Amino acid sequence: MKPAPTQNPQSPNFEFWQQFLANHWEQKPFFGQWDSGITEEYLFEGMLAAADFELAQEQSNFCDPFRVSLDGTHVLDFETLCAFLPAAQDCNFDGYSQRIQEQWGGDLGIQISKISRFSPAIWQRVRRFLAPFFDQAGLVPETIEIDLFFGQYQQTHFGVHRDADSTFTFGIQGEKTFRMWPFETFSPEMAVEGWPAHIQDRYYEKFRNKGQTVPVRPGTLLYWPSSVWHVGESPNSWSVTLAVALTLKPDPYERIKAIISSLLPDPVQVVNPNFYRCDIPARKQTTPELAPALAEALADICAAMANPTLDQHICLDWLKQVSGCGLTATSPPAEIDLNTLEPLKINPTFPIHWKVFEPNTLVLAANGYGAIFQVENGLDFLISAFQTWNQGQILPLAHFLENSAPESQTQIHAILDTLASWYLFSP
Repeated sequence: MKPAPTQNPQSPNFEFWQQFLANHWEQKPFFGQWDSGITEEYLFEGMLAAADFELAQEQSNFCDPFRVSLDGTHVLDFETLCAFLPAAQDCNFDGYSQRIQEQWGGDLGIQISKISRFSPAIWQRVRRFLAPFFDQAGLVPETIEIDLFFGQYQQTHFGVHRDADSTFTFGIQGEKTFRMWPFETFSPEMAVEGWPAHIQDRYYEKFRNKGQTVPVRPGTLLYWPSSVWHVGESPNSWSVTLAVALTLKPDPYERIKAIISSLLPDPVQVVNPNFYRCDIPARKQTTPELAPALAEALADICAAMANPTLDQHICLDWLKQVSGCGLTATSPPAEIDLNTLEPLKINPTFPIHWKVFEPNTLVLAANGYGAIFQVENGLDFLISAFQTWNQGQILPLAHFLENSAPESQTQIHAILDTLASWYLFSP
């Protein structure tokens, strides 16, 4: 598959995205040269932060975010897993691969799921890459997950498979070969029992040389639609790739249900044998009363549905999704001193989003983060500032101190601190 010409993420080629949408999106693979701006340094720093998170799990939820496979077998032992995590003394991917190669001589594959949780730099560069695509397509994905794959192996440990997502894969280090087949290549009976999106290994060997083969190297980009069967191979060198998976099959009912659930009381964690007990056995009644626990749960759900803030929370969920271009697995907010960012400016390509609910409720979102504020004073003043920033203009911090009413300055400063923690202001 011949690569297309290099694209520069600093100056997105809108004509390219138009052609991509017309010829490739959810139709057929694309392969090209692409300067992503995503460096090994960013990824390794994110990997170290992910390792710290994994170690802090204390076995309660291990394999998040790391998934390690040795000779094709998924590691399920926490102590073994920890032995293959990166460490600061590795310094970079080269040092890391050298150390673990000395520990393990066979195939080794590592996947870090949702690595954007641990690196604002990765998240920002992926969003910059996708933003012009979304502008052309007129869509916002349901979710975007960014996974890092690292290792040296004959094939991806879960074999030939297809995903529910459309996927972009960036080559970062080494060479990784992807083999791809059209949807109709494999029949349902070839799938692993109970896993219809995974093909049995014996068919991999039979069809291995009948598919499309693409060598992904640093500076290249591969895309495949959700219908395409694929597998990765990196037998001769350590490789690093970054996969960006877009889910575009939303379930709005599930989203609304999740928001309503967030407004419910915390569920009872202990199993109560008397949970559904009634004063009189229900089976002997023609029209039995609801068990008290069910009646209580129903009352809670009705109260949540009638909660006057429900529409605010639904709006917040949507604004976060739009402002983050679907990227919701972001790093925790940071503690950033506003004085170090003077004067205050943003990248207008990624504007602030807000909606005001009467009388003084502000639903605010930026960069995939969001919050609801009750603004007692200075709401119009804040909105004027948001509009100024979204137009690409600069406002010094002194502007807020000199032009806002004294009684509103404390709250306005708190909201600005929140926006700074969302990585909104450009240094």
